Amino acid sequence: MPKPKPFSTNSRSTTRHNHPLALITASLLLLASGEPANAMSECEFIIRTMNKLGSRMSVLRMTIASTDDKEKQDLASQQLDQYNSDYRLAKKQFSKANCGDTWSRD
Repeated sequence: MPKPKPFSTNSRSTTRHNHPLALITASLLLLASGEPANAMSECEFIIRTMNKLGSRMSVLRMTIASTDDKEKQDLASQQLDQYNSDYRLAKKQFSKANCGDTWSRD
C-alpha cells in the first residue's frame, strides 16, 4: 500500500470524525451561549444616546461662549444645531418606545 501524500484528496488520508453528533451538539451549545453580557434595552440605548448628546451640546455651548474666534464659534454652532436636532429626534423615539416620561419638558 503506497504512503498517502500530505493534503491529498485520497479518502485514506482525510480525517473523519467518529462523533459528528458531538460536534453538532458542541456547536449548538456555543451558539446558544453567545448572548452578549451587556445587552441593553432600546430604552437604555436611547437614554445613553440622549445623555451623550447632552454632554456634547454642553461642551459646544461652552466653546461658543468662551472663544473669540469667529470660525470656531461658527463650527461649534453648526455642530450644536445638528446635536440639538438629533437630541429632539431621540426624545421623540423615547416617547414612541413607551419608555416612560422621565425627562423634563423643554
